[in-house]
Amino acid sequence: MRRDKQKELFVELINKQLEPFGKKYEDVIDDPKWFTKFKTSKATESEFAEYAKRRIMQELKLSSKNAENEVSWFILQWGLTVDPSEYTGNELKLFEPSKEKVTVRK
Repeated sequence: MRRDKQKELFVELINKQLEPFGKKYEDVIDDPKWFTKFKTSKATESEFAEYAKRRIMQELKLSSKNAENEVSWFILQWGLTVDPSEYTGNELKLFEPSKEKVTVRK
């Protein structure tokens, strides 16, 4: 069951990335390098990352931090290409540092 939910969410996230291009998962699945053929901006990638984080938290019941990790892995594997010139300094982070308190047990 969980595997089916993950697959559905995976397809949803790919479809979300492809919306601006009028494409869907079914249109690109047979091309192993599809994600390199579509370009996005850093701003659009950040919007997508926030959307994906919310959906992952809702559907997979993960914490904020774990959802951020999942989004990072998703974008690393399946994220659309962003022109490297859009990144400067330490803007490589997808998410702002968390304000959550972390309890350290001794």
